[in-house]
Amino acid sequence: MKLVRPKPICRAVFCEVGEISLDEFEEVEDGIYAQPYEFAHASPSLIGDYLFCPRFLWIENKLKLKLTTKRGAIAAAVGRVIHERYERHLSMFENVITEYKIELDDVVGVADAVFKNASGVYVIEIKSNAPREAHRLQAQAYAEMLKTRGAYLVYRDRVEYVERSKEVLKIMGRIKNVLRSDTPPPPGRSCSSCPFFKICREL
Repeated sequence: MKLVRPKPICRAVFCEVGEISLDEFEEVEDGIYAQPYEFAHASPSLIGDYLFCPRFLWIENKLKLKLTTKRGAIAAAVGRVIHERYERHLSMFENVITEYKIELDDVVGVADAVFKNASGVYVIEIKSNAPREAHRLQAQAYAEMLKTRGAYLVYRDRVEYVERSKEVLKIMGRIKNVLRSDTPPPPGRSCSSCPFFKICREL
């Protein structure tokens, strides 16, 4: 059995999730949760944090922690369950490889899946939350690194196709600069309303 085009998550697997645990997270401040993360290389998975705030990414790298709010931790825990279900669904197809590691110079990432059909090779990125610009850029980065025809963003109720783009590598270059810097980027314009303001101010 071969995959021609991925289906939306909830058309392929059961999307309801029962009780979840936040045991994999540590509450480091009131309402702020963290997971250990080794920032050994720049990765397309860091694009979302960079777009949120370059200074926030710098702080995460300094602390070696991925930071989130309680709401974000719950969404991540639910998303992980759904993600694993969908990856198992994809693994049934003989032309799909899941958890595909991609390296380009000193940029390293793991695409959720890669598959080949009659028209070429494509990346699949599984996203259980609402569409974001960071998702498109992440998928484009994997596609560009692997030189595939493009990438499919698979959401709960839709599938979006994105062309690969060299432009996204400029963002990866800026992420590398943030991770290498000894000093943090300047604060943004809305720091006082940021949930991570206290952590940011203390560093």
